[in-house]
Amino acid sequence: MIPRDRSLLGKSPNEVLDDFRKIYLPKLPEGTRRVERTKSQLLEFDLHLKSFGFKAESSEPTREYPEEPYRPDMQIAEFLKVLLEITGTKALDEYDDLWFRPGKMAWAYWHPEFDVWGVHHVDSLDLVRYVKFQGNPEQYPLVKTLHSNGLWEYFRAVPFFEGDSVTQFIQYLDPDRIPKRTLVDFM
Repeated sequence: MIPRDRSLLGKSPNEVLDDFRKIYLPKLPEGTRRVERTKSQLLEFDLHLKSFGFKAESSEPTREYPEEPYRPDMQIAEFLKVLLEITGTKALDEYDDLWFRPGKMAWAYWHPEFDVWGVHHVDSLDLVRYVKFQGNPEQYPLVKTLHSNGLWEYFRAVPFFEGDSVTQFIQYLDPDRIPKRTLVDFM
């Protein structure tokens, strides 16, 4: 069963956020670059993103806590029910699993009124994959990783091939936004 208000470690969302800050404060600029890259990628298809999650576009540290933890980062202005959780890593082998935080996937599970997608960037490969969060996230293996500061973090490992290219994502949203040459280029 997926908890609504507790993390996998039995911590409150605010305790998880405190741990998250310890791990990711130095990486905030990377996250902001990924958000900007996603925005520019979707702008090519005349789609615009707006903030939806807690401080999604900020690279400034904060001591505030979100009213609703784990909300996805961005919303597509032209498709208000489509939300994007933007994440990534510096390096990954080309066909490795894509890791997403369990709380983010659980949020999608508990909010079926939205169409939530994970946008996973692999910086070293200049690769972006779009993964539709559907069904129970517990269908994906749980991965545990130890950070250099001694904190453990958990992820759900989604197989690489469940991810779509930006063109496939746009095709899902609105096939008329895809120029015909683009469809041929990516098939």
